[in-house]
Amino acid sequence: MIVEILKKKPKDLEAFLNLLREEGYEIKRGKHIAVKGRAQKRFIRRDSLHEGFRTQDLMHILAKAQETHSVQQTSGKRQKIDLLIDLLAKAQEGKGARYQHWAKVFNLKQIAKVLLFLQENDIHDYEQLDQMAKEAAVQTDHLLSDIKQKEARMQEIKELWTHIINYSKTRGTYTAYRKAGYSQKFFEAHREKITFHKAAKKAFDHLKLKKIPKVAELNEKFNCLAKEKNAKYAQYRTERERMWNRVNARRNAEMIMNEKNQENARDSRK
Repeated sequence: MIVEILKKKPKDLEAFLNLLREEGYEIKRGKHIAVKGRAQKRFIRRDSLHEGFRTQDLMHILAKAQETHSVQQTSGKRQKIDLLIDLLAKAQEGKGARYQHWAKVFNLKQIAKVLLFLQENDIHDYEQLDQMAKEAAVQTDHLLSDIKQKEARMQEIKELWTHIINYSKTRGTYTAYRKAGYSQKFFEAHREKITFHKAAKKAFDHLKLKKIPKVAELNEKFNCLAKEKNAKYAQYRTERERMWNRVNARRNAEMIMNEKNQENARDSRK
């Protein structure tokens, strides 16, 4: 009954309660609003109802309903609908054929999450939700890109650190190898150390290093990047969750709108 009255778009809570009285409900006002139908033995407090049907939820929906109105879908434009009211209506529709079809498509627990998300973020039309989802996706991609750049730089530092250590440990062996006239016999006897030394020199040349950095300096840079990456990753997890909440809400809104359009098309053919 609450859903049916909301469809009539009452202008405020008083108008809503008056419509409820017209349907045979008795209203008791005090610290909390309570209602009792003809077949009910006792009053039920509004705030004891499910999420979305409590007094403050309805006041919020009624206030926004005066600002947002449903319009027919036109070419090149999406239909603007009050997502909150449509979700409430579907969730409480009953067990008819249309409800059963809708229930197969939607996960009702997910719908409850979406409903709460829409209420908390004061979202009532698709365009607003779509824009929020796109902005969240851009922000998430930006943070992920930054994290990957830091990880790549940290990997470069680790590789350079390894080359510096190998270069330092094998410098004496390579000097002896050079003094031996690059003897093949000497090379075979010290293949691993000479190979490490050559790889280090090649890496330094590739990086065009005029001066080999100190290991302590590299450690400081690495630790600094690691702290920055961890901070960015914590921010990324938060933004990723926010993005998925918005994307899921948008997907469900699209499915609801498609279902509404299909219902309208079926009704028009009858």
